[in-house]
Amino acid sequence: MESDFGPQPFIFCNNLADRKQRVAKSKEQEQGSGDEQTPDAGEGSAEGEGIEAQVEDKQERSPNLLDAVKTLYAKGKEFASKLYGHKHFVVEETPDFMKKLGLSGDRFTIRYGVISRHLDKDNSHYLSEEEWEKLPDALKAPFAITKLSDKDKAYRIYTTLRNSKGEHIVVGVDVKNAGRDLEVNSISTVFGKNTKGGLTKKETIIYEDKKITPEQKSLLSGPNFRQYPDAQELSADKGTNKSETLQEGAEKMTKNR
Repeated sequence: MESDFGPQPFIFCNNLADRKQRVAKSKEQEQGSGDEQTPDAGEGSAEGEGIEAQVEDKQERSPNLLDAVKTLYAKGKEFASKLYGHKHFVVEETPDFMKKLGLSGDRFTIRYGVISRHLDKDNSHYLSEEEWEKLPDALKAPFAITKLSDKDKAYRIYTTLRNSKGEHIVVGVDVKNAGRDLEVNSISTVFGKNTKGGLTKKETIIYEDKKITPEQKSLLSGPNFRQYPDAQELSADKGTNKSETLQEGAEKMTKNR
């Protein structure tokens, strides 16, 4: 009589063999699908390097003047101030000839607040995006530079750049210490100036380009002293005239006697 357990070892072996075959086939399929989806090593490496380069560029590149201007003009003050509210931007390196004139900072800089403030000012103080873009090059080649007498290390740079009104753009600059013995030429204002107005009495010309035009020269004409006396001179003149009038009256009374 055949034992009830006789055929079981044979069935167990068959099942084990089938299972091994299925596992082996499954592994082959996985390897096959993996080979199809895996890109060439060189292609993957190049793509990875490109992505890494883009990430590094974004991390290393800090916002510049034009980034702030474009954001401000496109999104408005509220949005732009959240991104750039306390930032300073490098506008241009300072030419050597300007350093010798007293603009001793290594570079021209500007605060976001100065840019933002000029957005809502009158037309003479407003610069378009294109004019902001051209300003760095214009700073390097002005037709004149003046020094202000009422502030320490304060200058005005007269550029050949014009605004929408046809006025020459003038840049006000203060030399400031940015810390650790580092000086910068900080831009405090930007405005347009026409030929009707000459220099203020506090300005002294310290540089004039050899190729200056007659029109540009007219912007540098000094104020008429006889036409624009200051308050002290007016007061002195009034006092002198009054004394002279009293003296003339006394002389007339003496003669009449």
